[in-house]
Amino acid sequence: MSTEKTIANQIATNQELDQLARQAQRNAKKAEVEGGLETINCLSSA
Repeated sequence: MSTEKTIANQIATNQELDQLARQAQRNAKKAEVEGGLETINCLSSA
């Protein structure tokens, strides 16, 4: 495999990893917000 091909594949892989990392951050933030809302609901109904 040529060096150019290897580099191109590495760049593509890095971009995919960046995308997955951003998605994971969004999911974590969403879960954090939903968890906070559940806590508020529990406290307000107590």
